Amino acid sequence: MLYFRMFITMGIALYTSRVVLNQLGVVDFGVFNVVGGLVSMMAFLNASMSLASQRYFAYDIGCGNQTQLQRTFSTAVNVHLVIALISILLAETLGLWVFWKFLDIPAESRGAAIWVFHLAIFQMALGIITVPFSSLAVAFEKMSSFAYISILESVLKLSVAFLLTWILYNKLILYSILLASATSIISTTWIIYDYHKFKHCRYIRLWDKSVFRQLLSFMGWQTVGSLTWMLRTQGINVILNSFFGPVVNAARGIAVQVNTAVMQFVSNFQMASNPQITKHYAAGELPAMCNLIMRSSKISFLLMFVISLPIIIETEPILRLWLKIIPDYGVIFVRLMLISTLCDLLSGTLVYGALATGKIKRYQLIISSILILEVVVAVIAYKMGYAPQSVFYIEMVLYLVTLAARLLLLRRMIGLSIRAFASTVLLPEIKVILMALAITLCIDRLLSGSPASTVIVMASSVATALVSAYFLGLTRHERQWITEKVKTRLTSSTPKH
Repeated sequence: MLYFRMFITMGIALYTSRVVLNQLGVVDFGVFNVVGGLVSMMAFLNASMSLASQRYFAYDIGCGNQTQLQRTFSTAVNVHLVIALISILLAETLGLWVFWKFLDIPAESRGAAIWVFHLAIFQMALGIITVPFSSLAVAFEKMSSFAYISILESVLKLSVAFLLTWILYNKLILYSILLASATSIISTTWIIYDYHKFKHCRYIRLWDKSVFRQLLSFMGWQTVGSLTWMLRTQGINVILNSFFGPVVNAARGIAVQVNTAVMQFVSNFQMASNPQITKHYAAGELPAMCNLIMRSSKISFLLMFVISLPIIIETEPILRLWLKIIPDYGVIFVRLMLISTLCDLLSGTLVYGALATGKIKRYQLIISSILILEVVVAVIAYKMGYAPQSVFYIEMVLYLVTLAARLLLLRRMIGLSIRAFASTVLLPEIKVILMALAITLCIDRLLSGSPASTVIVMASSVATALVSAYFLGLTRHERQWITEKVKTRLTSSTPKH
């Protein structure tokens, strides 16, 4: 169901981005991205509490404690309401100061940009309040419902994009208003769904001090990681805007759209596996937990690689077909962001193994200290005159450093074997990369200049990556399991006479 949802939402997202870019224009599209990114900087507490809610919901389910689950859920709802208020205050004070002081926005777009800013804050607050309700569904592994509501959200965004074509004036403002309306509908849908689906876990008026302390401790250290992520991702947006202007923000916005769409292949898989990692830990099944972490890490990377390879090879014709108008640096940004994400996915689901333990102080301090260097080094590089894409090379190096750090930390936290991870995860991934890349580049060079070269190269790259992943990336037992599943599914779908 999650992959069915992915194909629908990804297609809609890609088409919607094309319509919005064409309707708003490159400058307004860049303004929308940088202003929306600024508001996202204010929502780092939301990300922390989202992971905290998912972790403790899954832990209570794994322990089989239904009463405690209801108390945890109710306390989480209360905490999220408080966080929503805090986030609004931060955004309307500190965020406004950053908006007026640092953002390079054309004078004619300033009025619309402030509307975008306030409406983005409204959407952020709704998203924070909705987190416990969507997290509960994920913890119970109700992936069908998650898929349906996600599809509804994508359809609403597509409808907004179509409505934009009928608007003649103030498109940026009205686009933000319509998006805020769509967010309101989705938030209401989640609340109604949880109320009817999980009758044993409805919200009750209480404030469990023990749960609150646990959530607050987890949130406090996770906030370190979330704050680091915010500074790296949205902070880089502001830095690029300051050094190079909104056109480069538009290029980064396109790269983020492509990367987000491709990452859905991975996030769907991880969404299904992560609750199980926490439940294994709650049940004291550490060997099974480590095995699931390694298998999930490998499959996450292979899924991303299979989809990314054709896009990396044929970036320019794909963007031209999709957008028609390609912003400056659009091609190189898309390629480097996908490669950077692949470097990050070498660590796969190691982070969720750490979060499952609930003891994340040392983990967050070490990993965050490494990753925050991206912002510092990027500023130095830009002051020295390096090109905008330099930040991606910095990011790749830091992701490889965090891979080593995460392995060392997980060995201490849950007994994860570094040798086993290297032999069962990293080595097969390297083999797949070398084989698929070598064959695809040879085909691309042979067909260079051919009218049908883009289609042939993309198809051959997917096929090569799939075959390499199947024979070089998977173990014999994993291949047998997949073969048996395919045979079973084909047999069950064959009509009986």
